[in-house]
Amino acid sequence: MRYAAIICLALIPLILSGDKLKGLKFRADFFQEICEMLTTVKMRLQFDNPTTGELIASLCGNESFKRLSFLGECLNLLKNDGYSFGFVWERSVKENEMIKEYLLPDDISALISFGKTLGTTDTAGQLLICGKCEELFLKKREFAISEKARLSKLYLTLAAAGAAVILILLI
Repeated sequence: MRYAAIICLALIPLILSGDKLKGLKFRADFFQEICEMLTTVKMRLQFDNPTTGELIASLCGNESFKRLSFLGECLNLLKNDGYSFGFVWERSVKENEMIKEYLLPDDISALISFGKTLGTTDTAGQLLICGKCEELFLKKREFAISEKARLSKLYLTLAAAGAAVILILLI
């Protein structure tokens, strides 16, 4: 029984590092989906120029954007509350649990800024905004990928060392 308790205590650092690794992976994958979403938005604006509601509805129907759950929240708020699109977008992003947990405040601000500008200018202006946001999120994606590669090794090494120290001290 004693050894089982010791092993459980030793696993705590490994479990905690797993949460950190999950956050790093989520962030990189999330930015990948944001970049894909921006590409889709640009194509839709170029070819059929939908309203913001139609655009969000089509994005919600796309299986490629499963991590972007705030889109569904945004669509529901648009249908039910009658608020402006910018307000609904901001509220959906800020209240999304995954975004709050894994993204940095700067990332959240950039995502909110994009949504607040969507639908506020002519098509050429919106395409320009989408292009600029796509560049920004591509840079964020590359940084998240490099951070994931760099820090995942660190977290695993620290967790293994922590588990070994706990085992040595308790045995």
